Amino acid sequence: MEKNLMEKIACNLNNLDLKKSSLGKSYNRFVAQSYSLLHLTGQMKDLEARYRIEHRTKIQELENREKEVGVKENASSLWIHCIQGFEIKEQRLGREKHRNEANLIRGPIEDQAIRNN
Repeated sequence: MEKNLMEKIACNLNNLDLKKSSLGKSYNRFVAQSYSLLHLTGQMKDLEARYRIEHRTKIQELENREKEVGVKENASSLWIHCIQGFEIKEQRLGREKHRNEANLIRGPIEDQAIRNN
């Protein structure tokens, strides 16, 4: 009976050693995977931060470009308005010049007509 009991104890100790070894290996794998996960999490945070910075930079560039284009459009509109104003003034001056020339021609002709009557 003692021999049987000793064999059972030896068998149980052997099983405990195997379980302890297996548990130790599992723990080591868990720790290694935990470090990998922590490292990956850190990399993801770095990528997110870099993406946010690049995203903000692109948005700022687009807003600046939009303002620049808006300023150019406003300047173009102003130039077009000025040119149209000059064209209108030029047309008015042309009509006034035409009237003045007509009056200069009409004046002596009318004077002559009055004298002849």
